[in-house]
Formats: sequence, structure tokens, C-alpha cells
Amino acid sequence: MPAEATASAPARRIGRIPLIPCIAAIIAVVLVITGGGLFLTHRAGLWGQRTLPTTEELQSSSGQRLTANIVADQLRDQGVKTKVDKVYSGKKAGEFAGYGNARAGERIDAGRTVTVNESMGPGVPKGTVGRKAADVVTMLRAMNVPVTFRQMPVSDTKRYPTGTVVTTWPTEGSPVADRKTGIQVAVAMTGQADIPYDFIGMDKDTARKTLEANYYRVTMKPRFSSKRYLGKIVDSEPKPGVFRPAGYRVTLYYGVDASQRDAVVGQPIDNNGENLGTAMTNVAGLSGKYCTDGGDCVTLTPDGTSGWGSTLVTDQQLKNGEWTIPDSSEGVMPFEDGLSLCPFSQEDTGCIPNSADSKGYLDGFLINGNTGAMELHSGSGLPYCGTHVFIDENPSYCINGQITSVDDIENYDSKKAVKELVYKPKEFFVVMPVGANLAKLKASGYFSGDSDYHPDDDRPYLIRRDNAAYQPVKAYAADGLHRKPNPYMPGTGRTAFKQAPNEKNVYYLVEDGGALDWDDLKTMRVQPSHASDNAKTESQQAFATLAGTYKYQPSVDGAFTLQLTLKSDGSFTGRGRSIRGWPDGHGGTLPQTDAPFNGRFASAIQNDDGTYTLQCDAKSFTTKVDRKQLGFETCGRFVAYPSGTRAVEALSYDNGNNPQKDTSSSYEAQTGRNRFTDWTIVNKGDGKSDFGVYERQSS
Repeated sequence: MPAEATASAPARRIGRIPLIPCIAAIIAVVLVITGGGLFLTHRAGLWGQRTLPTTEELQSSSGQRLTANIVADQLRDQGVKTKVDKVYSGKKAGEFAGYGNARAGERIDAGRTVTVNESMGPGVPKGTVGRKAADVVTMLRAMNVPVTFRQMPVSDTKRYPTGTVVTTWPTEGSPVADRKTGIQVAVAMTGQADIPYDFIGMDKDTARKTLEANYYRVTMKPRFSSKRYLGKIVDSEPKPGVFRPAGYRVTLYYGVDASQRDAVVGQPIDNNGENLGTAMTNVAGLSGKYCTDGGDCVTLTPDGTSGWGSTLVTDQQLKNGEWTIPDSSEGVMPFEDGLSLCPFSQEDTGCIPNSADSKGYLDGFLINGNTGAMELHSGSGLPYCGTHVFIDENPSYCINGQITSVDDIENYDSKKAVKELVYKPKEFFVVMPVGANLAKLKASGYFSGDSDYHPDDDRPYLIRRDNAAYQPVKAYAADGLHRKPNPYMPGTGRTAFKQAPNEKNVYYLVEDGGALDWDDLKTMRVQPSHASDNAKTESQQAFATLAGTYKYQPSVDGAFTLQLTLKSDGSFTGRGRSIRGWPDGHGGTLPQTDAPFNGRFASAIQNDDGTYTLQCDAKSFTTKVDRKQLGFETCGRFVAYPSGTRAVEALSYDNGNNPQKDTSSSYEAQTGRNRFTDWTIVNKGDGKSDFGVYERQSS
């Protein structure tokens, strides 16, 4: 502004501005600018509290898996103290499984520590046993694996009240190892059984006297057990809960520790009345299921071989088909593949510890020492020619992995004969009963590796060797005359374990629920104790149980097949195939067809006999061909039958003049079996063209 203009302008009077309207205006402007910032700062925790976010709020925009560690980090970034607990849940291992001591949306005071749950995958939480079955239904179903409740007869209802959980498989505190089998739950009931479940843990003498008072003939046998079962019943034959109308002979197994080794795995040798000693040949005494803390299991099953009266075989050998010899006249496994406590010996006396007969055979074996441990191993210490064991009882050659007999004994070249022979690392366990001295074993240099893991010595366990860490080695010296000691066998020339006992190679003996024959126990239906757990939850559980791929093949030649894949949400897809074409209903056939189809089961209800009734949603079923040709005329009622169900219980014996109706006789003729081997879904629709017997295929 020019100076002269400033001089000529009259002076302006400045008035006083009212204080209250000014403050109000400022507050209004602040509120407009922040857009409700008071609420936002409170939710963010600037006023002393924080609100726990929901899973949706926590989920990253990248769509990556929401782990417990991510949630804990996000909360800590907001100033919330956290700790992470591991729990069993239906989510994958490592994923966020909710808050342990608070709810999403809850306001948390400053300084409070929030527990973030990290999923370990499905399992049976500790504290399940002893609760009412109705109170654990929802919790177990949330694991998203099949859950089967079974009746377990008990005689002492004060100890095991009717309706309470007496045991589970997997045992409580353990993960689910087989998602197909899921969780088995035994529920206390009054009923008939040769050995009620409350005999488990009973004093051995009391149990024997109780059964003898009821006219049973009782045989008592010792078995290595956990410390809490020493002197008490740990198992029986028949298994607990099983009833045999004409059965009056029972065997009771009672718990012992390492000091009773000879009674468990020993067999007295008698020669014309002379006691020669006790040989460690009763390996059947070590049979059972053993599992790591992480749920990896191995089952040792007793059976006969072509060389010994009994041995043990692992479930992996059974699965791989190593157990039987297809062209063997005995039809059993060769002795060298069985698990033994002793090396190859012509006489059982070679397996008597600390005896003159076993000198040279058991030298350096743990069973010959005083630690209480013993080695259970396969291979008998013999070398291999290719995939064949080389016993060397008669002169023979190993050429190109094949054993050939010697025709010209005078020109036998031993160096050439044994050049290819090698020692292979075979299955190997160190058996540790309660009372075995692991510290002494470590101090002796038995393990070359080290570990901070401390096995639970209140339970029997196996230490399993990882054979992937070892390679085959030559069995003979270069001169072809001197056989080297087998470094993969027990004894003085043994190679040390490369891995000390750790959480992956220590397998604990499974007791309680793991010792039951679950399939022999009747299934039962358990309603949740809360009204909110309704038919929808029951259907979800049923579909989780039944999910899998099923096949229907009504003829041996496979000219017509239907395959159906049922998902855990009740939806299904499938495909019908006909080699020669489907019947057209008039004596002819339709052209060869390959027809996909899909649909959905609206509900699934478990029946008292263990079956499931499935109701198909007819409107959801679609296919490009006439649905009658696929057996879905009405797409109505289906029934799922468990493994072991007799075909005659699920199917009519005759077709009632309906050529498309499935019968038990046709099923038996086509499969050569009279029982279902897995879950089987049978079409029970009312239409004349409703058919199909879908048997689940092994994964």
C-alpha cells in the first residue's frame, strides 16, 4: 500500500472477541478435520486401551497365510504385550488360531499380556479324558477331521461315570497322525465285555482274582510299561471292551520295568529236561505301537518267519509288501528281514546273554551288558548280493547282483565270489524300558551326535536309527577271505548312532487308547451339550468323515464305472464311463460315453448303528446325459456304511425284478468279498433307475 494512502486512512477500532464462541469454533473445526478422531484414537489405544482386531482385520492384503507370529508382531507394533501358545485346532500348523485369554473386538487395558494361539494342526487337547462326551463334541469337531464316538463298557461307574470319556486315540495331548481315521473317542457305558475298561490300571492280582471269580481262565504275562502301570494291568486279550459270548479264556498283561527283561523277551531252552538258559528270542513281547511327540508312529506286529517261531514286522514292511514272499511255499517273510534281538545263529543258545554259547555272537551287544537297554534290528548281520541276503552256507558266487551256485569247486575263486557283497543299514531300534540307563549309554560313546532333548524315562521308548545317514560298505577284505564285522549291527564293530536321542527319533510306547481294537467297539451318536451345535455342525462333521474318492463298478470287466469325489462341504463331482455304452432300457446300448456330473448333499445325519444318512439336493445335480443312466434318477436318499459292514446288511439279496438294483449277491460275485473294506455309500433312492454302491478308494 502507498505511504500516502496509509496516512490518509482513518484508524480502525479493534473490538474484543468473545472467548466461549471462539473455543467452540475451534473444537468444531478439529472434529470436522479428524472425522470422529476421538473414536479412532480410542480404538487405536491412544486413550489407554486397545481393541483386539479380528482375523479379517489382521489378514494381510497380500493374501499370505496368517500365522500366529504375524499376529503377535502386529499386536506388538501397536504396543500390545503378547505371548504365543501352541494349541490343537482345525487350522494348519503355524496358523493363527485365535486368542487364548481374550476375544476379538475386546478392549485391552495397557500392560495386559494377550495370548496368541498358534495351531499345531488337529489333535486331542489335554483334559479331554474325564469330561462328558457331550461337552467335547464341539471342541473335537472343530479339528476338521473325522470324530468317531464308541461305546466302552465299564464295571466301575464311580470311577468312570456313564457318558464320560475314558480314553481317546490319539491319546490326549497328541496330534492326529491319520487325517482319514481322525479321532476315536471311547465313552463309558454299562454293557457286556470280557474285560471292562476299568481293568486297565487295576492291580494285577486283584484283576486276576476278579476274573477267576467269574469263571474265566486267566493267563498272566509281563510287558514293559510306563512307571504308573508297574504291577498293574496295561492290556488284555481280548482287548478291553470286547465281548465274546463263548469266551472264557483271557490273557492279562501287567507292567514291568527293565529289571524284568528276561520275563518279557526271554524263552527258556530245555534239552531233554536240562535247562540250558534263557534265550532272548521272544521279541513278540516288544510288540505295540510307538509314536514320537510329533505324532510319527511305527507299529511292531508279531508274526512267524521261515526261520524263527516268531519275529516282529513294522507297518512299513507290511505297506511295502516286504512281509510275504510271493513264491515261498511257507508264504511268510524270510527270517533275515524280521526284527530280532540276536545275530544270525544256527542255535537259540547263541542268544543267551553272558553264556559260553553266545560268546562270539553277542559280544558288544547291549543285551549282553547292564544298561537295561537292548537292540532290535533287522538283517541278522548278513551281507547282501544285490537285493538278496547272502548266507554263505554253500560255496556260491555273487555276480551282477545275483547269487549263483558253484559247479566247479576246484576252481572256486573266493575273491571273485564275494567282491560285490556289501553290508546295508537295515531297520534298527534301541529299546529303552523304564529303568534303562541312558546316561550310561551316552557316556560309553554309543551316540556320536549330541542333543538337548531329554526323553521321558517314565515311559518305555525306542530310539530309531536314521538309515539315510549311512551308505552300504564292502563286506569282505580285498583278499576275499576275511569277512569284516558288520558296522550296522550291534556288537564291537558297530558304527555309532550319528543322531543322539531327539524329538524325531524317540518313539514312546502307546498305552491306553492306542492299545484298543477300535473297530471292534460299537459306534454311538453323541449330541453336543449346547443347543447352538445343531444339524449343520453334525453334517459338517459327517462330510469330513466321509470325504474322499469313491468308485462304483457293477461288472467285473469294468465296462461301466462311476467315480464320485465327495468334498468336506458336502458337494461332489464325478464321472461316468462306459466302454461299450450304457443300457438304453430297451435291450440295446447307448454310444460309448464319458459323462461328468456334479451335485451336493444337503445334509448328513449319523444313525445309532454308525451309518450316515445323506440327503441329496436333487436340484443341484447336473450332467450332460440323462441322469437315469448314471443312477441318479431321484438323487434322493443315500446311506454310508463303515468299513467291515457285511454287504447283506446294506443291500437286498435279490433285485425284486429290477435289473438295475444292486444286490449283496452281485457285490460278492464282483468283488470276491462279503464285507465293505472302507466307507461305502449306497444309493437308496426310490426310483427304478436309482443305483450305485460307491466304495471309498484307499489314498
